[in-house]
Amino acid sequence: MRSPFILPIATALLIGVPAAGAPAADLKKALCSGEFGTGSGMAGSYVGDNCFLAADSDVERHVQNICAQNSKCEATGMVATVENGNLQIQSVLSVVQVEPPASAK
Repeated sequence: MRSPFILPIATALLIGVPAAGAPAADLKKALCSGEFGTGSGMAGSYVGDNCFLAADSDVERHVQNICAQNSKCEATGMVATVENGNLQIQSVLSVVQVEPPASAK
């Protein structure tokens, strides 16, 4: 019989691993704050105006489990700077929904 603790531990370890293609030395810690939303298809998700999460990634799923669409969220993570100075969150250190979506108030 499998232990019920194996999956959560494995998931936590996966979330903390930087995505392939971003050397750990190029990552920096950043706080991303603002509206959380998910784009269509391969657009991925965003937190605030310049922090993005890769589509269908463990990092994106982790944030989606905590932050509702159009809510105000704060995510602290290790980020890589990508085109136009935007930040791509490679691993999440903490995430909190600060305010629910406007329609849920």
